[in-house]
Amino acid sequence: MRILWRYVGAQYLKALAGTLLGLGTVTLVIEYADRAKNFLAEDWLRWVLTLYCWRAITVAHELLPGAMLLAAGITLAGLRRHGEYTAMRSLCLGPAHV
Repeated sequence: MRILWRYVGAQYLKALAGTLLGLGTVTLVIEYADRAKNFLAEDWLRWVLTLYCWRAITVAHELLPGAMLLAAGITLAGLRRHGEYTAMRSLCLGPAHV
């Protein structure tokens, strides 16, 4: 069973990383496009990179709960698509275990 849970956990973490990266990137790009006119200083690139490195941490913290729910759905959909969920059900593992 340890191998099964490690496999499902790895699938979940891959989906979580992809979801969080995608949602975070879209959020930061839209925010930059909205504020781009405010960056007129001489050394603007350094300030923008500093600002959005710190902002990325805040955005990840804000988006993490939603990304976790989306990743759970993506993981279960992937398990169902390949018949792995049916195989787990045949081992008497109910939905609460998965």
